[in-house]
Amino acid sequence: MAEPDFVAIFRATAISKGYSPGQIDQIQQSVMIIVRESFYEALVSLRLDPANASQVVSQWYGWSRDRITWEFLFGDDPSLPYSITEPPRPQGYNRMCAGFDRLVLPARPLPANAPLQSCVPSESIDQSAHHWPWMNENGEIQYAVSLPRGLLSYIFHDGRRALLPIELLFNVKIEVQSRNPGSRIVMWIQARTQAESMQPASAHVSLAYDFIVEYKSRP
Repeated sequence: MAEPDFVAIFRATAISKGYSPGQIDQIQQSVMIIVRESFYEALVSLRLDPANASQVVSQWYGWSRDRITWEFLFGDDPSLPYSITEPPRPQGYNRMCAGFDRLVLPARPLPANAPLQSCVPSESIDQSAHHWPWMNENGEIQYAVSLPRGLLSYIFHDGRRALLPIELLFNVKIEVQSRNPGSRIVMWIQARTQAESMQPASAHVSLAYDFIVEYKSRP
């Protein structure tokens, strides 16, 4: 008997829970980006080439990716278990599981507690008056984080078609200004209005800045 189609079941269930088709696409793709990076790390730790993973590894990874995406949205509802049968486990299964177990996913963005920060994909636009400030190690107020230009393609993966993992993780809106010449880009967390940016940043905004600044400080 053929397995049910995961994508069809996932979308139908998410719509029944109040998500729009656009939200479903954004959430699914963003969660999968986080899972994919963890999967690649696990494969590299096993000295396997992610680009040439065997069919057994690929099938098990696809099943795990779908399960994690499902549990991210519906894991708190016992009436909605993930019911697709697990395929054969590959060699290195335990270490790959450990990689997935290290995933840090955000609280489920259920419609009932919808985005404090309205994070939606967009083209980068310069609204510097709406930057939330942060304080650097010298106690100076900053309005953006400077990063090497080479990180741009990594940050945006295949383009700005979905939420960035950082946006999903911390429920913030991020903008990047990369049009200026030079070897660096600037990234900031975008407030919805100038008035909002003049108020103290919420905890999730501060945590997002801490994450970006820590990323900047790594060699």
